[in-house]
Amino acid sequence: MIDTYDTDKQNITASAQPAFDLDEFIVCMRKAAKAPSPAKAVRAEMDRYFEHPEAVRLAMPKFDTDEEVLYEDESISIFYCRFRPGYTIPPHDHQTSAVIGIYDGQERNNFFSTAGDNFITKSKSVDMQAGDVVSIGPHAIHTVECTGSTPSYAIHVYLGPLSRIERNLYDVEAEKVIPFTDADFHRLAEDNDIVA
Repeated sequence: MIDTYDTDKQNITASAQPAFDLDEFIVCMRKAAKAPSPAKAVRAEMDRYFEHPEAVRLAMPKFDTDEEVLYEDESISIFYCRFRPGYTIPPHDHQTSAVIGIYDGQERNNFFSTAGDNFITKSKSVDMQAGDVVSIGPHAIHTVECTGSTPSYAIHVYLGPLSRIERNLYDVEAEKVIPFTDADFHRLAEDNDIVA
């Protein structure tokens, strides 16, 4: 925080980072999702908001769960996600574009390819920390793992009703693509060696 002195009023005022308001953020994301290029519009707004991750962190509700749907309609889904240290989510796709912004902690997104002889092959890793934003295409396959000693916290924005989209999980051990279900998601998440 920087203190500035106003010579006309002879007092000291504090100029701090912009405040984050979750309701305003949701309205902004809904508007961006209806833009001519929604993925670009959502990314631009996420970049703007996550320039100040501390403001987001301070304003976000303290959820008891690891995932909460903050908003969902036909054009957009907005989720709060917390990943605990050592936890890795299984390879999956979204079947819609996504933009993820980290406001606390560290995580790694591992991206996979289906090219070649292997079932899936890791093609790229992106390490993220507070203030970072990543865009994910609709057919990208990825995992997320918390790489820090404290949980990572993020807002995930999906261009569509994620809870109703048919998408896929990739069972590496069985080398099978299976429909995404919560039960299979949690079963596969127990195996932290999936990205080795």
